Amino acid sequence: MRKEIKLFETFAGIGSQYQALKNISKKLNFKAVSLGAVEWYIDAIISYQIIHYGKMEIEKNLTKNQMNERLKNFILSADSKAPVKANYFLKMNEEKLRKIFPYLNSFLNNVVPKINSHTHTHTHTH
Repeated sequence: MRKEIKLFETFAGIGSQYQALKNISKKLNFKAVSLGAVEWYIDAIISYQIIHYGKMEIEKNLTKNQMNERLKNFILSADSKAPVKANYFLKMNEEKLRKIFPYLNSFLNNVVPKINSHTHTHTHTH
């Protein structure tokens, strides 16, 4: 039976511990399992998602208001120091919001991300 190492990461450096475990898991015969992560810094969330799941497809179906509705109940930060204001995503350029929304939505709602078929052919869950 293959052992599992379960990991729950918080804030600074999220994803690096999980990636390190995945890198050595085959050699040491264990399975690295991410139980989740806590993060509020938007750029860190996007980076985490790209590292572990690849580039995601832009949001094409939801309106700007619908994307805002899904994000507004989470406390997020644009600078890692202070929370964004309630209207942050409504004020954001819609094209930018459509690009970052899939990363934030999948991380915050623990959904399997839609992977850009040009960069990946499989999906992961965390």
